[in-house]
Amino acid sequence: MKAWIDIDNPPQVQYLVPFKAAFEAAGHDVVITARDRGITLELLEQRGIRVIAGKTYSGAWSAQKALGVMKRAYDLRALFARGDRPDLVVTASRGAVIAARHLGIPAFTFCDYEHVDLRVARAMRASVIFPDAINPSIFIRKGFHPARLIPFHGLKEVLSFSEVDLPNVRAFAFPGMERDERVIRILFRPPAEEAHYFARESMELALSLLGWFARRDGVRVVFAPRYERQSAYLDRFQWINQPFVLQEAVPFVSLLKAVDAVVSSGGTMLREAAYLGIPAYSILRSEIGSIDRMLQAHGRLRILTSVADFETAAFEKVVALAPLHTGGVEVIADVVDQMTIRTLRASHRA
Repeated sequence: MKAWIDIDNPPQVQYLVPFKAAFEAAGHDVVITARDRGITLELLEQRGIRVIAGKTYSGAWSAQKALGVMKRAYDLRALFARGDRPDLVVTASRGAVIAARHLGIPAFTFCDYEHVDLRVARAMRASVIFPDAINPSIFIRKGFHPARLIPFHGLKEVLSFSEVDLPNVRAFAFPGMERDERVIRILFRPPAEEAHYFARESMELALSLLGWFARRDGVRVVFAPRYERQSAYLDRFQWINQPFVLQEAVPFVSLLKAVDAVVSSGGTMLREAAYLGIPAYSILRSEIGSIDRMLQAHGRLRILTSVADFETAAFEKVVALAPLHTGGVEVIADVVDQMTIRTLRASHRA
């Protein structure tokens, strides 16, 4: 059997690449495609992963995004339509899900935030892989048949770190930025302004917090923009300690080990910090998902809702906790088994 893994953005490198080894261990061939977006290709290159890179289609408006998805779906379909067609695709990409439907192969898509738009996945009859902290009834209400749901134990980050020797990962050394034990390093990730679930209140809160950090001599912000243009937000403030802007691909664990806390408008980076026990603060003002609620209940994530919360947030150096869950290799192997069984059943029905 031939498995296809499609990667659409940098965070997906973390949790989709480990499936390559699992499929190969089960005796299957693997092909990986990736969208040339942000630092995606750089992260894959750092891991020594060879991929078929595709064009980047994007846009700030819904119509532009939809057109970009359809163009990428067309490119992916054309890639395999000439022969050597895979038997299934593992992805979190709408384009790959659409291409899989046209190729007549099963699509398995990841979801750990139940408020994303899953209409394409539902319409293309894709199966959903999700953490069991999310109630399956949520997906059923969205129109997914129970047979198309594959829950797994733990967080998505269990998959991301399944191949990582966490204790021996060295902290990233920021160029020209010496470590000062008197200064707290805050990794700051602004909102995904082009996401369909974006709420303007998230950006208002982000800017307020950046201004609050700018006035504190005990804070140094490490700014991780989602889009290059977001770096200009820093120019709105007079900084006591000039922020450091990430402009290169840095492995996420190494980056997280180099900071004292993470502030983000939701997203993978925030959950990875919470999973590793690094103080994590969410400024997401869209709907809060089940995973973030669970992390909040475990004391691993604090959700900031207003400027008033800044004063009471414990932005201070703390000892990181142990990872929340382990056993990622076994979880991935189980998910691969389930995908394989469902793919074989589908081929028999065909």
